Amino acid sequence: MNEKKPPVAQYVVLGLLFFAACAYQVRATIASFPGFLDRGAAAWPFVPGYVRGEPKAVFIRPEGRQAGVHDGDVLTAVNGRAFTGLAVFGEAIAAAKPGDALRIMSQTPGSQDSKTATIFLRPASDVKGLALGAVLTLKVVLPFFSILLGFWVAFVRPRDMSVWLLIGVLLGLGNLFTAYSESWGPGIRDLAELYRFSCNQAWPLCMLFFGLYFPQPFPPDRAQTLVRLAKYVLAPLLIIDGLVSIVIRIGEVENYAKVAALAAFWRHLGSCRSGWVLLRSAAFLPASLSSPALLFRRIRNGDCAFCMPAQSYR
Repeated sequence: MNEKKPPVAQYVVLGLLFFAACAYQVRATIASFPGFLDRGAAAWPFVPGYVRGEPKAVFIRPEGRQAGVHDGDVLTAVNGRAFTGLAVFGEAIAAAKPGDALRIMSQTPGSQDSKTATIFLRPASDVKGLALGAVLTLKVVLPFFSILLGFWVAFVRPRDMSVWLLIGVLLGLGNLFTAYSESWGPGIRDLAELYRFSCNQAWPLCMLFFGLYFPQPFPPDRAQTLVRLAKYVLAPLLIIDGLVSIVIRIGEVENYAKVAALAAFWRHLGSCRSGWVLLRSAAFLPASLSSPALLFRRIRNGDCAFCMPAQSYR
């Protein structure tokens, strides 16, 4: 019997993806726990974000409220620099130390009058008690467990397509929260956002095909309409939505003006957002309905070998 050649290409891709996932998660962990892992960092007085095309301040901390920043204020400048993207705030907060003054120019929604708030930054601190356990679970344990589980199975069975889909599902599950990457510095922040949003956007797509092909493909005489709809309608729509969302997100970080027209058009499509939400949710139906039934049937019949990493699957 001729031995199969080792899947070198798959291992190279897996190695690069594993390195990217670990590098991102380590940096995200440091950013999520600055009080423990980044002593001397200043706490964010608020979180900036784009809401319907406007950069707004949300989750205002006490020092921000005391300086006069209110939830929903439209940001126009940070330390005299025009607010062209989230990176303007990220670079300012990354360079600041506790006790430094951060000058924020903003406008109250519905008003053209500008106001200036001088915020004296406080040292970064982390949550404590039970809340710390929840945050550690969601931002550290879950992401690292997802990485280790997915890549362990993939390195054993690199030729199994369902394993690659499993990696996509697990990486999406492990990147549910922001890592404040707008403060990571030029270039790195764009790569971080590209990685995080790619994982998030690939999640429903991988769930869709994971449900169609695991633990075994849909029988050819069943649900062919559903399969064709998933492959030729739902999957392309998910890919388009993912690519556009990634472009818009990087534009929000670097220079929103460059993607403002695209973002406005995408929001316009949001007039039928409820239908699109249902469409995205449909991507999870094959995995949530079909796969468990097939999985249970195979376990009931005593066929559990497909669940185990095996040399023969390479």
